[in-house]
Amino acid sequence: MSDIKTKVHKNSDGTITISTHQDVSSLLEQNNYEAINNVNRTSKDTFGRKVASIPLNLLNMWCKEWGITMHQLSTDSTYKAKLMARLRDRDYLRLRTDTGKI
Repeated sequence: MSDIKTKVHKNSDGTITISTHQDVSSLLEQNNYEAINNVNRTSKDTFGRKVASIPLNLLNMWCKEWGITMHQLSTDSTYKAKLMARLRDRDYLRLRTDTGKI
């Protein structure tokens, strides 16, 4: 699993800055293995199959970009569709664990 590290820095003006760092190398390696070996493909109904492993920091970044909460991302069909569109984008292929249609 990927490590998430959080840093809290007190600024000279009295505010604080919180930053996170996530090492996703093992997650991307696992995604690649699963995609190459069709681990998540089945001849049965594919409802609920694992199609991607997405780093938490990336999900948080998308939520911030879209101005939504993580809860909205997981429950609102509009944002679920945006998420699936992102996973079909060639820039995010390394997140995919299943090469089939989403």
